[in-house]
Amino acid sequence: MKKTLVALAAIAATSAFADVSITGFIDQAYNRTTLNGATTTGIGSNIIGQDQITFGVSEDLGNGLTAYGNIRVAPNVSEGATFANDNSEVGIKGAFGNVALGQQYSSMWGTLAAADAAGFGGNIGNVHSSGQHGTVGKRNDVISYALPAIVEGLSVSVEKANGGASTGVGDGTGYSIGYTVGGLKVTAAGIKARVAATAVDAMENGNVGFTPTAGSTTQTSGLAASYDLGVAAIYFGSANSKNTTDADIKVATTTYGVTVPFGALSFGLAMSSSSVTKADATTAKETGTRMFAKYALSKRTTAYIVNGRSKDTGTNTSAQTGLGVTHAF
Repeated sequence: MKKTLVALAAIAATSAFADVSITGFIDQAYNRTTLNGATTTGIGSNIIGQDQITFGVSEDLGNGLTAYGNIRVAPNVSEGATFANDNSEVGIKGAFGNVALGQQYSSMWGTLAAADAAGFGGNIGNVHSSGQHGTVGKRNDVISYALPAIVEGLSVSVEKANGGASTGVGDGTGYSIGYTVGGLKVTAAGIKARVAATAVDAMENGNVGFTPTAGSTTQTSGLAASYDLGVAAIYFGSANSKNTTDADIKVATTTYGVTVPFGALSFGLAMSSSSVTKADATTAKETGTRMFAKYALSKRTTAYIVNGRSKDTGTNTSAQTGLGVTHAF
């Protein structure tokens, strides 16, 4: 008992000059999925993308400087709350900008997410997030720098990832430029990285994958724009990816969307397409649609129903309907 009290006192003493927070969200739905006529049911995240818990801490260093840190995990609640690593970093920010080190989502990931009206993730119908050579998501060993706000509404950041391999596989650089004025938000981003010889599933249904050359370089650029009209918000996104070693491997994605609020109730529609040119120079395409309705039960809890559908140039079709709840804390 005494050891416990001493430990608690030590924690209290060390955190007396820091702000500590625990935040996150849970998204679980009952999903009915049909793939090429075969139907399955299950529980899992649907509208947000994944469950998340963030342990955050910040400290005022004086002279306008703030130190902060985030440790974020992604528990799979539907599978007994098994945990996976997620975006985690430590950094210092001030008048000079913001420097952060750790595991971070790339600026390209944020750009693709900003273009999605239906909830960014790997759900059926979100084909615009497919086939980006594994370079646009969560990256290990990243250092990023966000410039201070020189012009109101303008944001600029750069990032560098270290793959930790002597061959340079996993190394990469990226950038993001954003501008917000009134209800308009526009973001452009790019990333260049060296990839491993890993098969990339460019299409949701799994029959259009390819394997880039080991250590080859992939370049991806993207644009996201949204405009809140008050009565509705409209979204547009575009991304293009190519492997500069395997010149015939290219991926292009486009997405459109709209959300319409009616008080606590809101509706949305997102349509996307993705095309990939494989190593043998053949081309395949996939289209997807996601529709949803949300009802805010409170500021932190929302009930929703969502339906996603996709098909490709082959014979594959998929559909999913989910009825779920999200809760933020």
